[in-house]
Amino acid sequence: MTPNNNAAADAGQTALPARIGPYRILGLLGEGASGRVYLAEESEPPREIALKVLRTASLPAEAQQRFRREAELLARLEHPAIARLYAAGVADSEAGPLPYLAMERVHGQDLLHYAASRALSLEQKLALLAEIGRAVHYAHSRGVVHRDLKPANILVDAEGRPHILDFGVAHMVREDAGLTVDGQVLGTVPYMSAEQLAGSRQAGDPRSDVYALGVIAYQLLSGVLPYPGLSTSTVMEAIAVLRQSRAERLSRHLPAARGDTETVVMKAMAAEAAQRYGSAAELADELERVRDHQPIAARPPTAGYLLGLFVRRHRALSAALAVALLALIVGSLVSLRYGLAEAAARRQADASNAFLEKMLTAADPDQDLGRDLRVRELLDAARLNLRSETDPVVAASLHRTLGATYLSLAETDVALELLSRAIELSAAAEGEDALATRQARLAHGKALLQKTRFADADRELDALIALPSHDEAEWRLHYAAQRERAISALEQGNGDDGEARLRAERDALADRFGAEDSQTLVAAADHAAVMQINGKAKEALPEQERLLAIQTRRLGADDPETLDVQGSLATTLSDLDQIDRSLPLMRDVLARERRIYGGTHPKTLISLQNLASQTKAAGLNDESLALRTELLAGSRARFGSNHQRSIAAMAMMANLQSDIGQQAEAERNYRDAIAAARSDPSLNEAGIIPRANLATLLMKQKRLAEARDQYREVLVDARARYGSDDWRTAAFGANYGDCLFQLGDAAGARTELEASLKVLTEHLGADHDRSRDTREKLRKVYRALGLQAEADALPTAATPKN
Repeated sequence: MTPNNNAAADAGQTALPARIGPYRILGLLGEGASGRVYLAEESEPPREIALKVLRTASLPAEAQQRFRREAELLARLEHPAIARLYAAGVADSEAGPLPYLAMERVHGQDLLHYAASRALSLEQKLALLAEIGRAVHYAHSRGVVHRDLKPANILVDAEGRPHILDFGVAHMVREDAGLTVDGQVLGTVPYMSAEQLAGSRQAGDPRSDVYALGVIAYQLLSGVLPYPGLSTSTVMEAIAVLRQSRAERLSRHLPAARGDTETVVMKAMAAEAAQRYGSAAELADELERVRDHQPIAARPPTAGYLLGLFVRRHRALSAALAVALLALIVGSLVSLRYGLAEAAARRQADASNAFLEKMLTAADPDQDLGRDLRVRELLDAARLNLRSETDPVVAASLHRTLGATYLSLAETDVALELLSRAIELSAAAEGEDALATRQARLAHGKALLQKTRFADADRELDALIALPSHDEAEWRLHYAAQRERAISALEQGNGDDGEARLRAERDALADRFGAEDSQTLVAAADHAAVMQINGKAKEALPEQERLLAIQTRRLGADDPETLDVQGSLATTLSDLDQIDRSLPLMRDVLARERRIYGGTHPKTLISLQNLASQTKAAGLNDESLALRTELLAGSRARFGSNHQRSIAAMAMMANLQSDIGQQAEAERNYRDAIAAARSDPSLNEAGIIPRANLATLLMKQKRLAEARDQYREVLVDARARYGSDDWRTAAFGANYGDCLFQLGDAAGARTELEASLKVLTEHLGADHDRSRDTREKLRKVYRALGLQAEADALPTAATPKN
């Protein structure tokens, strides 16, 4: 039963009830054998909905059970590309009780009609298919397999966003034994996998949905089904077709699909589930790689193939970056040479130079190719050639160097793999330099930090710090490990511990190497930045001004260390309300980083975030909105949508949209951020702030029950992540208490607000904005409860400090 959400059907063709339950019926959207979908109107909140209703209460028990099951499944799914369930209930009617589902009404066209009406390009279709695949993967991650994916069940709105509908025959992994039995066939034949057609229990495997996505991709790209006759076939005929024949290659219908596009689509449609992609997310990743002319996983990734892709994608090589990579690897060879006996060093250096020559000549450096991605393509080709290196010392050196380079490009998974292997090879290699092994372990610890694997990172770094140091190189590495250990403390919310560690590192470096030593200056800049973060802006300011003058004199205005200090100084000035000084400094940093690194480098994105915050503080909302738009696009391009930086960028965008009255846009971005955070359990913390902010937005809109439910979820996760005595948990609790009060639960509000005020006062002080605000909320609650003495006993708000 697939609703047509474009327009209501002619109401004159069927008798329409005036109301069903609390909903006023406006028209008929669609109908099937067991039910109808009406266009209806809800009064609170006022909106149009799609109301799915069983035709009669006398339907078989199995149909009614599936209807109830659909409600349970949809309740688990909150994703911008999946039509939302607002409510489920039972309405009285002349025919008896009628179960209903009140769902989001999607304004749009089905997938095929949308693509045809917009004349989408191949790249646009691939992007749309990837977005659909990610939504399907989200459902799978919540245990839900759709089992009836087809173009008619995917509507695309005017903004190009897909929405998946109709989970009526969906399957809950590990929970649907009573609803799916061997031999039972559910779905739409042309889009069903062989195991689904056979009624096998494997039909509940997510790879059945992957098969359907492959068929949808084939049809969307070529305009025909891979097995056209299946539209009119019986189930048994369809099984025979799939077992005895193969679909025509996609390129027969769409020559432009020859190569990677065809490979990906045909793999998704493989007859055997084991030969398909293991998840819808893997398929989505592959589609995005094809769109971006990146190497796909479905074919052997030879160096020639990787570089061929790159040549097709870019025609403007900067030879400087090829030289930079050359210098990077040669530098590792020089250190290797000094770490070994002379004869052995010559042997290893010769082997490494041969590796380097092979890598660079395979890359065809005479081509005038692209600047920004050249290094990455050379690295990918080099990584593949590592397999042929048999000398363990050379292999360890190259793994370490390439791993550190991938880490600098924020390719953390690849970096971890290479650095782990470097450590293994170093341990097994005779004559390997001990300092080189320490370097690999330090880089490995940094990579663990980037993955927020804090316990593993702390163990690695603490072990490094504990090693004895005898010469300058070992001492410098020792202090570098201390710095990363401080960063770990900061990222885990231990601000005082992080600040103390950085102060100790700075002082120790100054004693050993001098106050203007490069590493000492970096440590001093780190310490000043953390003082600012910890609310000590006045103390940080003179130190940062001193450091900026020194670094500009020593290194120049474009040096990364100078830019880091200047950005930190701008943030400190903003905190001190010296916005007239902070904005020119921050704009200058961003302009330089855009020119030096490009628009999606992590440094550029951090500066975008800082300037977006500062322009908002200055009341420059238009500039701030443009910066946040750039930040969100850059974060998604760099890290993907389901990454904590992209989630934070979505939340930042929503915060401003909420403040400037773009409520619908703000809610959409909050929900996108929440869905992205829920796509991976490791991102759960990243979703806490967007959920809290969404709850605040819902409160502003007087959608209090929805806000209360959001706050409850936020508090559960905040208590698990931060603890009940953390000021962040207390801040969420204060807002939850205010929500309860507005809902009329003054007693519950009192409990939450009293507990929150106690923690906030202890951690932030009685005069902090959060403490004062919570105190005033509690005062209102006391008065509502008739506790005037308690209300009067609360301190009055102090005059805010300038």
